[in-house]
Parts: sequence; structure tokens; C-alpha cells
Amino acid sequence: MLKIPWNKRQQPTAAQDTLPKVLRFFDRFERPLTAHGVNYRQLRLIMATKFTVTNRDRSTNAARRGQKNPGQHPLRAAFIINLIVGLFFAVLLYSPVPMLLSTVAFMTTLFVLIFLMMLTNYSGIMLDPRDRTLFAARGVDLKTISVARILVVGYYLTMNVVALGIPAAVAVLIKAGPLVCIGLMVGTVGLGLFALLLALFVYLLVLRFFDGERLKNVLNFVQIAMVIGIYALGQIVPRLDATTYAGFAHVNDWVYALIVPAWFAGPTILLSGHELAVAGVLTLLAVVSTSALFVVYRSKAADFERYLAKLETASDQPRKDGWYMRLTGSLFTRSREERSYFEFSWKVLRDQRDFKLRVYPMFAYMIIIVVAMFMGFGQNHNVDWLSVLRRGVGYGPLVLNVAMGTAVFNLAFSDQPQAMRLFQRVPLRHDGLLLLATLKVLCARMFLPFMLLFCVVAALLGGLLGLVTGVATSIMSYAILLVIGRTMSGKVLPFAREFDARNQTGGMAAGFLGVGLMIVDAIVVVVGVILNGWVAPLVVGVLGVIAAVSMAASVKLGVHFDVRAVDNSDH
Repeated sequence: MLKIPWNKRQQPTAAQDTLPKVLRFFDRFERPLTAHGVNYRQLRLIMATKFTVTNRDRSTNAARRGQKNPGQHPLRAAFIINLIVGLFFAVLLYSPVPMLLSTVAFMTTLFVLIFLMMLTNYSGIMLDPRDRTLFAARGVDLKTISVARILVVGYYLTMNVVALGIPAAVAVLIKAGPLVCIGLMVGTVGLGLFALLLALFVYLLVLRFFDGERLKNVLNFVQIAMVIGIYALGQIVPRLDATTYAGFAHVNDWVYALIVPAWFAGPTILLSGHELAVAGVLTLLAVVSTSALFVVYRSKAADFERYLAKLETASDQPRKDGWYMRLTGSLFTRSREERSYFEFSWKVLRDQRDFKLRVYPMFAYMIIIVVAMFMGFGQNHNVDWLSVLRRGVGYGPLVLNVAMGTAVFNLAFSDQPQAMRLFQRVPLRHDGLLLLATLKVLCARMFLPFMLLFCVVAALLGGLLGLVTGVATSIMSYAILLVIGRTMSGKVLPFAREFDARNQTGGMAAGFLGVGLMIVDAIVVVVGVILNGWVAPLVVGVLGVIAAVSMAASVKLGVHFDVRAVDNSDH
């Protein structure tokens, strides 16, 4: 059985107990938890262990960042950042926008942020298969392990939700009084609980029906699909009731019953005394859905822990190289050395779940934004937007430029950065050739399929001119990818750093770069659509070829890596 270093008579010292002080009030609930089959002493020790591991994690250890206070908890920085973000919510809720509209917008945005936090920051805690190996083998009940997991994730999630909600609650308190403020806090807490239970329920379904290597692929696909879905939600919601958003007139408030995050705006609207029928239905939906998810997960908590063991099950059959890798390898590479680097980068990038989770949704988000812009343009202006689409779809590959900065920035990270220490013993003959091959892999795996799709659609809608425009802009996008790769390469090998949140300067730079490229792309598209001839695509194509050839040579000859910098937090 798992030993506990304290008893009721002797509380743990600060050196023994790393459980956050805010959670020590759970000591008062020892009897109810024990009555439900939870070994409370084991639960407390598991939670303390998890918080210790989190504080000492490589990605959050303050000592590795050179801070003077190595005991500073990594959650504090996230709390402050979320508190600043919450100020924007405060402005929204304090504005003269109708209460139902502003609260629905707040809950929808909050739902997106919470889900992103869980999928990117806390999915590792929720889906950690080592808990069963470490604790269950020592006599800990699976229900106790599951409750400990939920409480740890819930603690981190609660701190972030509180930071995001405090400014909004203050704004509502000043604007509408304490009763409505209480309604907002109840809805916010309920939304956080619902989002956590929904994520666990989805994971439970995936873990239940899939096994082995296929499970990891499906799980990654589900996570990406969930991120894409909530991104799409942020674009679709404002257009479900365009009249309401345009004139602040409640024309069809019942449409919010179809929007899950809007359910949690119900308590706020109910206590404000307005739209009682709609608010009552929304509140009922929120309570029923959250309760149903809680009951389902509570009954399957032990099964969830057993299913997690599947994540440690590796496939007996080695993964074979597909025809697409062989085809793109022969098209993109010339020398045997470059081909070997291409295959190496392909296999490394193939297994990067964190990379896919951070970068893949960007592509879908770009498409969602473009479609939403065309829809809005067609609704708000008396123009033949289908004709505009036929002339502009050939410039579609330029949209991919928005995500290139983020994709290239994340090439520096890997789930297993120590593997790149191989090159400390096997010297690179041409450093730049490895980077060039990696950028080509990125293009082949992530950008080329979209480029081909845009070219096919452009040929179908715009004929030969559309096809030529699509090819020309694809070449230009490839050249821009090489430019970004050369600019952001630095001295560290690709895949040589661990995914973490220590230094977000490069990520922010990539985001600003994406915004800048979006503006440039918009100008090119507008000019191309207005000219509607062969001049614009030919100019873009020629410039793209020149830039691609020159930048390929620059990357190949001008890049030199410091192989000693593998997995070094200073870089």
C-alpha cells in the first residue's frame, strides 16, 4: 500500500507537503470522500506528488530560467496574463451592449480559451498513463487516482478561469449590481466545470474504442478537431443572429439555445430580470448537461484509468514510408545527402503530437476566417461575390503564409529533443542542408496539399488563368516559407528544444509576422482581383521563382548550427 507521511495528529511540514494552501480546505471533506470510496490520505499524497512534479518540470522550473526565486510557481505568470486578458472581457460587459448579447459573447470566448488551455497545457496531466503504473501497482484504488487527477487539473483550470473572470465580475457588479454579478460567477464556474467534463468525456470515448498506435493517431485527430471546432464557433456565433449583432435588437434570442457556451449565460440573464423564458431554458440546459456529464464520468472514472494504459501500448509493426513521402522526397530533393535529411525530418515531424496540436488548427482557422469574410462581404455589399471568388481563389495559397511563422517557430521543438544529440557524434556535412530539407518536409506535409487543393478549385472556377494564378502564388508561398525559415533559424538544430512556455518571444514574433503577411497578402489579392489578367500572376510567379532559388542557396550555404545547444534552455 502507498504510505502517507502524515496522520491526523501530525500535519505535514512545509518541506514535506507541496499541496497548494488553497487546496488544504479539502481536509474538511475527508469523510464524504471516504464514503464515496476514495482513500483520502492516498489522494492527498498523490496530489502533493503531482504538484511537486509540476514545479520541478523542465518546462516550468524557474531555476532553469535563471530567475532569482526558484520557488516561484509557474502558474503565477499565467494568472497575471489571464488577468490582463480578463480586462477586455470587463470592457465588453461594461459597454452599452445588451446584457444577453455581451454575456453570450463572454461565455463563448471563455469556453474557447478554457478548451485551448486544456488541450494544449493540461492534456498531458489528464492523459498521463504513468499514474496507473506508479500508484495502482502500490495498492492505490483507480477511483482515488482518477479523483486526484481531476482535482489537480481542476485546480490549474480554476486559477485560470478565476483570473479571466475577476475583471468581468467587477464590471458586472458596477453595471448591474451584486445579484447579477453572482449569476455571472455561477455561470463562469459552471462553464469551466462543463468544459473539463466534456474534454474528459471525449477522451473516455476515444480511449474506449481504440487501441495501440491507432489510438494515439485518433486522439491527436480528435484534439485537433476540437480546437478547430471551437475556432469555428468563434466565427459562426456572430453570424447566427446577424440582426442582433448589427442593431442590438433581440430579434431571435432562442437561437442561443443551439450554442452550448450560451447556456451558461442563463444564470446572469435570469438574475438580471430580463428575457426570463430564454434565460430559464439556457440555465436548465447548462445544469442538465453538466450534471449528465458528471454522472457519466463518475461511473466510468475507474475505466478511464484502465483505458489510459493503452497509450503505452506500442504497435508491433514498424511504420512504413508511404508513397507520398517517396514522391515528395524525389520532387523536393536532389542529392542523396539531402534526401536522407528529408526522410529523417519527415519521420521526426510525423510523431510530433504537440507540433500538430499547435500548428494544424491554424490552417483550418485560416480557411474559416476566409469563408467568414466572403460570407460577410456577400451579405453586406450588393456585389456578385461568386464572381469575385472565381477571380480571387487562385490567390488562395497566399492565405497559408499567415501560419508559416508559427509552423517554422515550432520546428525548433520536439517531444524528444535529446534525440538530436546524435549530431554531436555524427557531424553534419552541411548544416544548412538539414534545415533546407526540414523546411521542404514542412512544405510537403502541411502546405502542399492545401496548395494543390487551391489550384484545383482555381482551375475549376477560373479556367487556365485561375490555374496559372494558383501555381504562381504557390511558388511565392514556398519562397516566403524559405525566407521565414532562414530568418528564424538561429543557432539551434531543428527539433532540439523541448516544448515549453519559457520563452514566448519567438512565438509572439511569429504571430506578428503572420499579421503582417496577412496585410501584404490582402493587398496582393485585391490588386490581382482588380487587374483580373495575366500580368499579376506572371509577376508573382517570376518573383516567386527568383526568391525561392536564391533563398534555397542562402539556407544551404549560410546556416551553421551549434550542436552543443541541444535541449538548452538558454537558447
